[in-house]
Order: sequence, then C-alpha cells, then structure tokens
Amino acid sequence: VVLSGAERFPLGDGTLAEHLFLVQVFLVIMGITGLLLASALDEGRAATEEARQYADRLKVLGDNLPNGVIYQLVEEPDGSRRFVHVSASVARVNGLVADDVLRDASLMYNQIHEDDRARVAAAEEVSRRDLSVFSVETRVRRADGEERWALISSTPRRAGDGRTMWDGIQIDTTARRLAEDRLRRANRALRTISACNQVLVRATSEHELLHEICRVIVAEGGFRLAWVGYAENGEEKRVIPVAHEGYEAGYLESLDIRWNDSPRGRGPTGTTIRTGEPSICHDFL
Repeated sequence: VVLSGAERFPLGDGTLAEHLFLVQVFLVIMGITGLLLASALDEGRAATEEARQYADRLKVLGDNLPNGVIYQLVEEPDGSRRFVHVSASVARVNGLVADDVLRDASLMYNQIHEDDRARVAAAEEVSRRDLSVFSVETRVRRADGEERWALISSTPRRAGDGRTMWDGIQIDTTARRLAEDRLRRANRALRTISACNQVLVRATSEHELLHEICRVIVAEGGFRLAWVGYAENGEEKRVIPVAHEGYEAGYLESLDIRWNDSPRGRGPTGTTIRTGEPSICHDFL
C-alpha cells in the first residue's frame, strides 16, 4: 500500500511521519529504561555480592577467634531465650557444637558455675530492663569438665514484637585470672614476711613472738588457722600446742600428735620434726 504524505494513517489520526516519529521516541525511551534497569540490576547484584562477602568475612572472623565466641541471643516475649548465632569457635572455647547450641540454649547456660548463676541472671535482667551493657566475668565448666574463667559482654536492643536481642562476645580470661592470682599470692607472701620481720624486731618475749607470728600469718597471709607446737623429748614424744590464731573450733584441744615413728607421728607435723624438712599436706579428708 502506498500512502502519500497528505493521506492519513489508517490506525489513527496524524500523518505517517508523525507516527514514525512517535515510534522512534518510544523506542528511545524503552532503550533508556532498559539501560537504567540493567544498571540497577547490576548495582543490586554487586551490593548483594558485597554484603555476602562481608557476612562471610565476619563469620570467618568469629569462627577463628582463638579464645572467644561471638553470639546473638534473643529473648522472646514469653521469657524463653535462644541463640540465633554462635560462632564455630564455641567448640574450641566451650567444647560445644554450634548447631547444638542453636537448638538448645541451656547447653551454654548450664556451663555457668552453680555459684555464679544467680549473679549472672541478675545482671542479665538489669541489662534487659534498662537496655544497658551486660558484662560479667564468671566461671564456666566446659563440656569436658575443665573449669575456666570467661568474660561475657553484650549490648541489648529491642528487636520488635516484644523481643530483646543481645549482640555479644565471650572471652576466655583464664590465663589473666591465673596471672592475677599468682601476683596476689606473691604480694600476700611479701606482706606476711614483712609483718613477721616487724614482729621479730618488736617482740619482747617468746610468748609474744609466737602469738604475734600466728596472728600475722592469719591476718596478712590469709590462712584460717596458724599454730605453734613444741616437741617434747619424753618417752611419748608428744607435740604440745603453745600458741595459735584463727578458727580452730576445739581442734587443738583434741590434737594428739607425736613425732616418733608411730601412726600418730607420721603426719606432716611429726615428719617435719623427725626429718627437719618441710611437709605439705593438701588433703585433710
């Protein structure tokens, strides 16, 4: 069909040239729209890939912590709690499998030492109520029975629907605690020795010297009981207490220690007197 420029286009008003122009404009708009959509899709895919890589890096970081565990804990409106994330390092630190902890939060909670649970629960409640930082150092008993120290810290936030979520980390602090205990014992021993030296200088009698030394050992040394006994040279070779300080609850009155080679003379006191060497007993049961 041949149409002259003056003829009308059969599908609508306007000349053929006008319709061709409109088609061209439409195609240009579609092309631009396609380019914009393609660009947006590329940016979306790039952002998704970047987010995935970032999440992977965080997971690797948490899983490879040598002495720590990263976690997310959620408290539901009914008060029940569950972990929604636990780094794989929980196997190294707590001796637990991460998937097991995600299914059963009590596996982690039950590792808290029995004597510390009330204190931990109270701190957790304050954190939930006030949205304050939760930070507690507590003893934990690993799955293999080993007792360790851990610092547990987290920041709470409202997660919607009445839920509270904690983002936190658990750090093994056993090495630091042991170092602090060694330093504390060393300082205590130095204070005790210094105080004993003062007693040696100031005491005016043997009776005063012995009683003051016992007092210093209990007060500065941190021992529950300190006593001094004299070794008699009689036939029974008894050890007679002459000075003491601290809690003894009739212990010294009922004491029957010998230093001869008999059953009553083979304890740490009798052995020390006979041999002239220190004796240490860790088990009194």
